[in-house]
Amino acid sequence: MLAAMPLLAFGQNAANSKLSKKQVLPISKKAIHANASIKATANAPAAYCVPVDLSCSDGVLITNVTVAGINNTSDCSPAGYGDYTAMQGQIVAGQSYPISVTVGSGWFERVSAWIDFDNSQSFEAGEFLGEIGSGSNNVVSTLTGNIAIPSTLASGSYRLRVMVSATGSSNPAVSDACADGNYGEVEDYTLVIAPTGCLTATEGQYPSAT
Repeated sequence: MLAAMPLLAFGQNAANSKLSKKQVLPISKKAIHANASIKATANAPAAYCVPVDLSCSDGVLITNVTVAGINNTSDCSPAGYGDYTAMQGQIVAGQSYPISVTVGSGWFERVSAWIDFDNSQSFEAGEFLGEIGSGSNNVVSTLTGNIAIPSTLASGSYRLRVMVSATGSSNPAVSDACADGNYGEVEDYTLVIAPTGCLTATEGQYPSAT
């Protein structure tokens, strides 16, 4: 029994040694990469919401949006949502731009607009531009308004959302950019603030390579 004790002690020390190494050695690169991927996915912003169950029936649709160089004539988009973000309007921080939205002959349509100023892929309450205008009953209307661009907005691309909804003669425009199940249509566009520098060069270099 006494002879076996050193062997038992050696086995315990070996086990403790292996445990201590696991405790003090750094995590494997594979584990670090996996953890980083999980964190990156968790911190990634959600995609823009797309309202569902929209209906352009009864003439509640957008047929034209004109703003900042964009002039898009369209029919009812599939499922009531039109992704026109490939169309870009050029804007300047601190300026105000007229916008006109032509709507169909629906029932007292009201037009709302949003700009995702912080590029969070969501439209917060402070990014609601308000009501562009309200149409009449059974009359095709071109509604006009102005959108103000904050003077502190950095150069980059920003999503503009335009929505028409048949809210009725006494109800306000829809203030939820993700509202589902309305009679109406939603269209998204891109507004771009160009970087300064070469674009404002005094010797006419832009847009040449120099």
